Amino acid sequence: MYREFAEQLRPVEVSEAELLAELVVCAAADGDERALRILTRREHLNAVGVVFPEDIDERLWAAVKTTHEGGTPRAMSAAAVSL
Repeated sequence: MYREFAEQLRPVEVSEAELLAELVVCAAADGDERALRILTRREHLNAVGVVFPEDIDERLWAAVKTTHEGGTPRAMSAAAVSL
């Protein structure tokens, strides 16, 4: 149901991306758990080298969702191990 609704929404233009990011950060700061989840998933994707949306495939997204929904923990990055 949510996937169908999301596909019906107008795609976000590149020029709107900064506004969207700011809205998510503000919502997370206000205690919105879903916004916080979005930000933690972004951190996870950045940690495995994903910066651009086109670099996310279904398998990677499924792994990120599993990790953040209480599934198998992700492997620690080299940076995290050295701390």
